[in-house]
Amino acid sequence: MHQAPDTPPAWHTLPADETRQILQSGPNGLSETEARRRFGIHGPNQLQQQRRRSAWMRMLLQFHNILLYVMLGSAAITALLGHWVDTAVLLGAVVINAIIGFIQESKAENALDAIRAMLSQRATVIRDGRKQEIDAALLVPGDLVLLASGDRVPADLRLASVRELRIEEAALTGESLAVEKSHTESGVDAPLGDRFGMAYSGTVVVFGQGSGLVVATGDQTELGKINHMLAGIGRAARAAGVAVERVAHVVASQRASGQHLGIGGLLGGADGDHRGERGGHQRHADDAAERGGGNGCGHGASCADRRGPLLTYGRGDGARSSRPRAATRAPRAPVRDRR
Repeated sequence: MHQAPDTPPAWHTLPADETRQILQSGPNGLSETEARRRFGIHGPNQLQQQRRRSAWMRMLLQFHNILLYVMLGSAAITALLGHWVDTAVLLGAVVINAIIGFIQESKAENALDAIRAMLSQRATVIRDGRKQEIDAALLVPGDLVLLASGDRVPADLRLASVRELRIEEAALTGESLAVEKSHTESGVDAPLGDRFGMAYSGTVVVFGQGSGLVVATGDQTELGKINHMLAGIGRAARAAGVAVERVAHVVASQRASGQHLGIGGLLGGADGDHRGERGGHQRHADDAAERGGGNGCGHGASCADRRGPLLTYGRGDGARSSRPRAATRAPRAPVRDRR
């Protein structure tokens, strides 16, 4: 029997007949035996639910960061020294960081709850040639699902037949108007809103009728991908925390060695090298200014003036040359003696 491939094809680019062949389904739907077999392979048509933590635990975990530990320790030291302003600033930064992280994580969990509420609880299918209503969690790829006005699409479907079918997909695409569906295929790069031969889990049928083959269930649906992205917000925050911890370790090591660390040091020293190069140019300019009349700029005058850049002589490697290059600017007119 057919087993779903690890990388499913782009179903919206395939004709309905080819989709039916790949899924080994037909106009009579799947048999109950085959549906149970596929259920054992793909699992229930449900979104994965993360273990919920209490609000107090989420708040405490916001402080689990080495940089915040350093800031709290610094706040304690400044308090012992009587520097109350520094203590207040450090504690305020720690508290604000924790509050922002807590709010962000709470919003993500609320969004996950809203997505799960979008799932359909029941589905009308054809199995063994008979129309029946089953629990939507029991749907498997290859099931033939019937849609009618007012239904919520229970899984991602490749539409096989439509009759003035219009589906509201605002939850996925943000489009406020219902999309008129067809059974034709779309281009490979077509966005979700332009895949007219597809019906996605969580969207609502506002008019018409249709039928389609289940091509994705549970976390493999487009709604499941959004659920996975939202669940990854906490992981992304922890990854950012690891990066912050690395910066904290660098700062601590530089402090221990008695060195001062600037932004250029954190960015790989590029800025520090740039400042060193500028400092070298400035020293060359100062040397030229001290030489004054010995460099062809006139007695007591410097090539660096208020109206133009320094006309430097010498080779590109920094060595001084007794033969000056041709100036890139026109020479200035001699200053008239006012005496």
